[in-house]
This record gives sequence, C-alpha cells and structure tokens, in this order.
Amino acid sequence: MKKKWFSIIMVIALIAGMTAGCGKKTEEGKSGVTAGDNPTQDQSGQSENTPMGRYVEQTIVLPEKMIELNDEVTGISLLKDEQGRKILYTHDDSGTYTGNILQEDGTWVQEDASWLTDSVGKAKGSIRRIEKGDDGSLFAVYYDDDYTHHIVKTMDGVTAEAVNIPDLASGGKDRISCGWKIMETGNVLIAYMSNELVLYNGADGSEIRSFQLGNSGVDDVNDLLDVEGNRILAPNEDSNGFVVYDADTGKQVDSILLEEKDYVEGVMRFSGMDAYLYLDSVGLRHMQAGGTIQETVIDGSLCSAGIPGIRIVSILVGDNEDYYVLYSDDHDMQVAHYVYDADVATIPSVKLTIFGLETSDVIARAIGKYQIANPDVQIVYTTAEAEEGASTTADYIRALNTELLSGKGADLLVLDGLPVDSYIEKGVLTDLSDILKPMMDSGELLENIMNCYADQDGKMYGVPARFSVPILYGDDDVIKAMSGLDTLQQYVQENPDTPFMLAAGKTFTYDELAKLLLSINYEEIVGDGSKLNKESVAKFLNTVQIAGNSLEATVETEPIFPVTEEELKEWLVSAAPYWAKRSFYMGNYPIRDHMVAAEDIKGIDGLFYPTSMVSDYGKTISTVNGLFIPSGMIGVNSASGQSEMAKDFVKFLLSEEEQNTDLGNGFPVNAKSLDNWCGKVLDYTTGLSMNVNGEEIMLSADSPTKEEITQFIDMARELRVPLNIDRVFKEMILDEAKAFFAGSVTAEKAADAICTKANTYRAE
Repeated sequence: MKKKWFSIIMVIALIAGMTAGCGKKTEEGKSGVTAGDNPTQDQSGQSENTPMGRYVEQTIVLPEKMIELNDEVTGISLLKDEQGRKILYTHDDSGTYTGNILQEDGTWVQEDASWLTDSVGKAKGSIRRIEKGDDGSLFAVYYDDDYTHHIVKTMDGVTAEAVNIPDLASGGKDRISCGWKIMETGNVLIAYMSNELVLYNGADGSEIRSFQLGNSGVDDVNDLLDVEGNRILAPNEDSNGFVVYDADTGKQVDSILLEEKDYVEGVMRFSGMDAYLYLDSVGLRHMQAGGTIQETVIDGSLCSAGIPGIRIVSILVGDNEDYYVLYSDDHDMQVAHYVYDADVATIPSVKLTIFGLETSDVIARAIGKYQIANPDVQIVYTTAEAEEGASTTADYIRALNTELLSGKGADLLVLDGLPVDSYIEKGVLTDLSDILKPMMDSGELLENIMNCYADQDGKMYGVPARFSVPILYGDDDVIKAMSGLDTLQQYVQENPDTPFMLAAGKTFTYDELAKLLLSINYEEIVGDGSKLNKESVAKFLNTVQIAGNSLEATVETEPIFPVTEEELKEWLVSAAPYWAKRSFYMGNYPIRDHMVAAEDIKGIDGLFYPTSMVSDYGKTISTVNGLFIPSGMIGVNSASGQSEMAKDFVKFLLSEEEQNTDLGNGFPVNAKSLDNWCGKVLDYTTGLSMNVNGEEIMLSADSPTKEEITQFIDMARELRVPLNIDRVFKEMILDEAKAFFAGSVTAEKAADAICTKANTYRAE
C-alpha cells in the first residue's frame, strides 16, 4: 500500500473558500495572446495579412490494451531507441512490461520488454524511470520495499544487467537520489536531494567528481537533467535557469536564464551543440547557447502543456521537425503529436473572451481543451487578480458593471463573487436554457444542482461547473446546535465548560469563527441580499462573540507552529490531552465528546479524515443546512457578438469528457462524471508523525472505501441550497466586525456601520 506522509502539524479545516487562460500569462492577468484586428478577411475568415503557419496538436490513440484495461495498464515513458523507434513503455498489475512501437500510421505494435519484466518485474520494484542512455543503452530506475533505488540497463533490448553504484545500495550516504542519466562513456550521473550532482564510473561505481545542483524543490529532477557527449545540463544554483558542465574538467561552459520564470520546471533537453529545447506550461522553446535567444515554437496557451491538471511525462523529437509528448491527465495517459501546418493561422482567426474576478483552474482547463479541439479559436481569459491590492473587490465590480451596462464586456463571465441577481435583473446575461434543458432532460446534468438556477419561467442565466460540499463531522448534539445562530448560542450557554470545536494551533480567532458562521448561516444573516437588516447582523456578531469566548478565541492570529523550542514544549504539553488512545492527533479530529470539525469537501481526497472518524470513533458526517458551494459559475454576456460559440463553450465545460477530471476544486455537475468518481479507488494512507514527550506519535487516516464514497455522493445528490455569497458583502461584514471583536464598539454600532456601507453599495 502506498503511503503519503506529511511532516506538518495539521490545523482544523474551517470551511474554506465559501465565497462564491490556460498556459502562458501575459500582462494584466490575461491568459493567451490577444489577437490583433483583421480588417480585411477572405471567405475563410482569414485576413489577407494574417500570418500563417504554426504547430497544431494531434492526439495519438493509445495502445489498445491501455484503453481496454484502463487502470490495469500504466504508461511509463515515451522514448526513441538506438534504431530510432518510438517506444511507449507500459506495465500491468502483474509486473509485466511491454514496449509499444509507434508506427507511421499512428498504430502500435507490441513487443515483450523482457529486460524489464525479468528484472524490475521479478523484483516487484516500483518503477521511477525508463530512458535512453547516451551510450546507446536503455535503462530503468526502480526502488524496492526499503525504498532503495536500483538501476538496470540493456544494450540488446532483451537482457538486463544491474548498474553497480554502491552509494545507491548503501542509501547514498544519507543522500536520496532524484535524477539519473547514463553518459556516452557509460558513466552514470546521479542527482541527490541534497543538491549534489555526482558522476560515477560506470564500471566500478566509484565517484569521479561532483557538481552543484540547484534546489528545484521536487523529488524527481530527471526532466531537468540531460547529457550529450561530455556535456551535462542541470538547473543552476538559484533554480531560475540552467548551466552546462564539462564532464571531463568539471568546469561550467554555458549558462541559460529563463524568460518570465522565477524557477525551472518542465523538461529541458540538449538540441545540438549550441541549442536547447525547453517545454513547460509556457510552451516549447528553442534556446541558443548563452541563453541570448529564446524562440517560442509552440505556444503553451494553445496546447496541452499549458492546461491545469496535465503533467508532462516525457518528450521526444520526431524525424521531420515534429514533436511527441507523453502527458498524464488525472492519472490517464495521452500522447500528443505536434506537427507544423503552414495553412493554419499563426494566431487563431476567431477570438472568444472570458472575464472573472480570479483565475479558475476549471475554466482554464476547459479553455485549453476547447482550443485544441477548435484550432481556429483563441480564448482570451482575463482576471482582476493582477490588479489586486491596488483596488477593492467593490471597485472592480463597479467598473465591470459600468462596462456591462453599456453593452460591452467579455463574451463569457465567470460569475463567482459577482452580483448575479443584479445582472439578471438588468438583462446582462443570456438565457442558457436552450442548451441546458436538453442536458438536464437526458440526465446528463445533476438535477438537484441545476434546478437551483432556473427561474419561474425555466430560464437559466448562469450555472456552476463544479460544487463543493460543506460538512460538519463529530457528535450529533453539536452538529444540530451549529445549524443556526439561536441554537448555537443556546448550546454554548448550556455547556460553558465544553469547547464545541478544536483548533490544532493555539486558538481560534474571532475572525476565523466569523467566516465559518457567516457561511453556515448566510441566508439567516443576509437574507436575499437586497438590504441588510441591522438586527440580524448584530445577532450574528453577538453569536460569534459568545461562541468565541467559549473557545477562548483571540483577536489576533497566534502562530500555528511554535517558533522557539520553549514554545514547542509548551504547545506539546497543551496538546497532550487531545492525543487519542489509537495515536490519532486531535488537530482536526473531534475525538473528544461534544465536538465537531468543519470542512469543505472538494473531492474524494477530502474524505480521509471524516470517514476515518466515522469508522474508528462512531462519529457522524452531516451536510450543513442542505448547502452546496458553487464554483466556476459561467454565464454568457447578452451583448456578446459570439453568443453561439460562447454557448458551445458552456456545453463543453459541462460535458462528461471535461468533467471527469478531478482537479481537487469541486465535484462535477455532470451526473455521469459523478458516477465515475464513485468508482475511484484510493490506495494510500495519509498522516504525520511527531515526537511528544519522547514518544513517537503517528497520525494516519485510511482512504475511504467505495461504499463510503458512494454514501457521501448520495448525500451530495440531495443538496438543493446554493451558498451564493456576495463577496463584497462578506468583506464589508468581516472588516467592520473587527472593531467589535477588539472591544472598541458595540455590536449595534458595528452592525449599523456594516448595514450603512453594504446597503449603499447595493443601491449603486
């Protein structure tokens, strides 16, 4: 069983994010390249002066077994062997490895990879890498049950031999290896997480010399290493570029700094004696020696490399100035082929624009996928994020409102945090029922979610792309008390000596508690949002104070992590009562009686701790007042000149194909995709370890079972109350409440200030 351990002190997950592009970022928060005007166009839609020619992405169908067996066959690496064959290596659950040879017609021919099956497979090793050595070999790196790395290589593609590096076998002198290359001489280059790069003799494994390796912050730097002849390419000391070393002398012979990057990522390769190839989310770039010329060959905003959630696994150069890239997309593999097409416009001829307050990975991902499927379309995604700090959210919305009411603005709006009801009243948004109703009638979209966005006439002006589920888990009596302001006040007053929630740090702050209670009781406090009521706001403030006092809340945030050794000792003593008999840490476990924890569940990974509490301690998981939190809310500007294409993008955003991917920021609103999520199998344990009074304490939570996942998703299918928080109202309430929590004003005066400011804003 795989394990993921995190050496941090976990804090209670207050319901975060309850407020309700792709690729290369340009100025002012734009994603993609803004197309210029094309005043003179021919019948194909192209201007007479439109530059032509660019690389387009073509998808290569995966080998048949990978499609048929799905999760049982995993792609590892795409490489070119000494004969120039393009090989996709895969392995199955039995430990059998296969080489899939790509043919000219895009099909695959399988051959046994006995050199891997007989070495890595028989050793039951966990594979890390399969690559081509610069000496003409193919080599693989794997680790055993003791997490010791091993290297095997083959020269004939049939038999494998172990590469003897004593430092690997002995644990590397407390050095953990994270990158491996074989040079033309057969010598072996190994990178360590201690920022060392060591060259070993390939015959006896003795150390030849070492080099400085930049701290990339990742546990696998192989993509950032390359060798060619006697040259070594590696991240520089600051990890904002690369250096080239002469392996024979150990001297640095070249340096390359990246444009528009503070750190290296992606894949870097030699491309001849005086050039390099670099692929990351910005795109594919050619770089000349010295780093003085960097040419973008493929724009990341128009290919899979720039799409959120997609990871670059490997790249190889084809035979005709083309490129092949193996990607991993939410554990699914895909092979892309990039071919230059002289008949395709350098910049797509059709432009669609999207605006939102902040970047949404869900929207950005859909943009990238849509552009690949429609190479003649470019989508420009603009957000207000780049300007944050210079203006308030209210200022942004005022400026946006002025633009929209004058019949301008982006074709599509990401409505998260925007005054949707006001836009509907003023006719800013287009009715989307003509595309959404058929999807609902066919059962493609979740009825309980979508029905929340239909008015009395069945018109729908905006719908979410994802939703999350706020929950409380713990004892039933406290869960019931948290359902309203009156019930919570009553519970706290009746149980003054029993804290109803627990923080992993020193204390809650009143502000943290206010955010939580505002979210849970938003409608009770704000009503329909047309006008704030002073009595309701004052009641909310008093409830926060009463509840906060029972939790010994503070006005200012206290350090979650102890700063000094004395503070650490003090904190461990104070935390000791919250360690359970079964070695579970109470950081976000309401193990003690009459306590709850609160979380916003955005994916299956979020269920580890709640379901462990139910199975191990008999606690209860409950949704909160039937609430769900919409995100990626999308609407079409009624003034758009591209309304049909904008609607087509909305359909794509909500499609099963696009909703299947788990980005960790919400459940899909596509019913078929949600069914697919029920079948997910998580096979690891999460947790941490700490030393308390000389005793090693382990926290762990097992992955939820299929039954537990299905039970939770069944709960999600019953939610019918969207938590549509007006971001400006929230900011005003929390900002003005600070004076009350600090004791400088009464609840009534704070409520009066909040209502005056909020109602003035609403009237605008």
